Amino acid sequence: MRRIVDARRDLVHAEIGAASVTLNGLGEAGHEEFVFPGEVGFNFTKTAGKPYDEVVTACLLVARDHFPPPRLRIQSRL
Repeated sequence: MRRIVDARRDLVHAEIGAASVTLNGLGEAGHEEFVFPGEVGFNFTKTAGKPYDEVVTACLLVARDHFPPPRLRIQSRL
């Protein structure tokens, strides 16, 4: 996820820890923070289709490579 975030610093402000990432769009292009991993249970991020949505999507695709569907369910509601 670090590489994705670093490649799109033009779209996001992010805090990257050893085992976590928090990001949002820049200024008015932000909406809700994306936090991975989130709390145990149900988590969501509304991006309102703003440009940083592509960064959130890419991070979730990377996470899918490491967590099977029973552990990480990914959905999109437009």
